Amino acid sequence: MSAGLQNNVLEDPRRIMTEKQRKLLTELSETSLKAYIDFKNHPLFMSYLVERSPLKYYAEANIGSRPAKRGSGELKFEDLRAIPFVGAWS
Repeated sequence: MSAGLQNNVLEDPRRIMTEKQRKLLTELSETSLKAYIDFKNHPLFMSYLVERSPLKYYAEANIGSRPAKRGSGELKFEDLRAIPFVGAWS
């Protein structure tokens, strides 16, 4: 959505967003960020990610030079590396 807006609205000098449109985009951005943070901070999020995404397969696959997470032991969000997390989340 971000790339589409940037390419089709922000980069095109013929298109000027109104204040109402800017306010709506800001509101949508803030609402979606809050929903994501609330979801990510939910106590069951990590178990959801492990059980319902391909995250564990990233750890098993030899597709990068680094492991899927930092450290050992219980999986914590801050231990996830970017590529496995983004791939699993996608």
